[in-house]
Amino acid sequence: MEGNASSRDLDGVIDDNARNAQQEELSSVNFSRPKGGQKPKRPSMFVASESFLDDSQQHIFEESYHPGNTPFYSPPKQRQRWGDKRVLPRVNWGDLYFDLFFVAATYNISNILVTDPSAMGFLYFMATFMASMYLWSAKTFFDSTFVVDDDIVHRMMEVAFLTAMGSVIVHIRTADVLSHTADYVDMFALSLSLLIADVITLLRQIEIGLTGVGEEGILKMVSFRNSRDVMIPLSLQLVATIIAGLDYYSTAGGSYGDDSHRLLAGGAGGSTNHIPIILTLAGPVVYQIQWAIRGICLFPSDGSHKKLIVPINVDFTIHRNMEWTMLMLGESVFSLLVEEVTETQEFYITFYCGLLCVILLEYIHFTSQPMVAERHVMVDSKNRAIVAFSVQYLYSASMVGLGAGLTLFLRSFAKAASKKRRLVELAFAGRFLAAGAVSLYPAYEMKERSAVVFCLSLGIVLLCVDISQFLQVGFRRSFRVLERSSFNMRIGIIFFVAMRWALISFVSTLWIWSTTPEILAEIGMGSALIYSMLVLITRKMTKMKEADRRH
Repeated sequence: MEGNASSRDLDGVIDDNARNAQQEELSSVNFSRPKGGQKPKRPSMFVASESFLDDSQQHIFEESYHPGNTPFYSPPKQRQRWGDKRVLPRVNWGDLYFDLFFVAATYNISNILVTDPSAMGFLYFMATFMASMYLWSAKTFFDSTFVVDDDIVHRMMEVAFLTAMGSVIVHIRTADVLSHTADYVDMFALSLSLLIADVITLLRQIEIGLTGVGEEGILKMVSFRNSRDVMIPLSLQLVATIIAGLDYYSTAGGSYGDDSHRLLAGGAGGSTNHIPIILTLAGPVVYQIQWAIRGICLFPSDGSHKKLIVPINVDFTIHRNMEWTMLMLGESVFSLLVEEVTETQEFYITFYCGLLCVILLEYIHFTSQPMVAERHVMVDSKNRAIVAFSVQYLYSASMVGLGAGLTLFLRSFAKAASKKRRLVELAFAGRFLAAGAVSLYPAYEMKERSAVVFCLSLGIVLLCVDISQFLQVGFRRSFRVLERSSFNMRIGIIFFVAMRWALISFVSTLWIWSTTPEILAEIGMGSALIYSMLVLITRKMTKMKEADRRH
């Protein structure tokens, strides 16, 4: 009884401390209304999303609260200002729902490489992936800098954006289908859906300049600059949509559009047109290049760039990037789990080794990345943060490619019964019958291409992890650790780093020496295990040096 009473007293103290902390947070902004019933003037800068509340909205801290009325429109508000304490926003279930769309997107994108592991398949794979990740990144960047209320206008914008994303995903088809723009509507529908999503992204940026609440001198500048940047992929996507639409709805395209002809068009008839997909790829690539060049070369490095941009909520961005990485790793696991089981020793070896390889990659990623803002590259260095964002694109694409390689391995073990089953499934999806019923390559060549996809993808994944770890530390800090280390410690650190690079080179070129799926899966799992051990040893050595220096 006495113990229970003490426990209740302790809980009461904790609750009082929590309430006091919330009151201190709210007191940082003046919520009082002026005399005469007039609405309070909005402050020009905000500490965090909770700071945007007026005195009638303080119930937002109550988790059980459900608003009874929804405003028609509320302007977007700046999340925080430079130098303010960062507050991690609460979990937004809408973000998690938004991410679910990309589970299907990555599966369809991976299927492009599975059905056609060639240069053309890689082009369509990268174009659809870059376009999809660009939209995810644009929304994440907006959400990390601004917050919008749950009003009717923004609900409608969100519904429109999700509908466009769903249309994008459902029209991500095989390279053979997308390249026949006169035979199939998919390339035109894909381009049009991406264009609509880009327009909504542009409207978000324009809205900041027109009605945004925050630092007035910066918001209009940010709105103009971001709108100009978004116009690059939007303009290229508009041209791609026009070309694909004219090709499909032209006189020739009309004849190909007949249903009886379209069932056979994937295998024969109709010319290919790669211009729309090249423009689709060029949009996010050019956007990323110009954004990196401007950020590194044109923005000042003395800290005065803070007068030109709105700060992002670093903790929020870290969490969203981690969730994105989980999606990419999840696609590799999903690719393994949905394949038909073939009761052979080779199948099970490949399956379990591939599964363990992905699990080890998950361990490597989440143990090598800082989880707090104070240690993250986004806080430490502007230039290195920009490079890290660019590496994230390649890192994510290679993880999806790894899933495609594992899928190709498992499908190579399919028996006659599984082939019959796939024919039935393809017949159900009638328009893919001609394109998917017959393999594009002989069995031996498909085996070689599968090995190339797996080895290069795994090698690039490990390379991006290595680059990302280095970017978190930086050149100067790395050299400073080496300078302050003893000779033996310095040799040890260099040796283990060189071992990691040698392992990455070995994995990337492994397809030259072997194309057997189970052997490659075994070596891939072993390489991931060895790499994780090398990372752990290197980290222990550098931490030992830091501890010695402090003492």
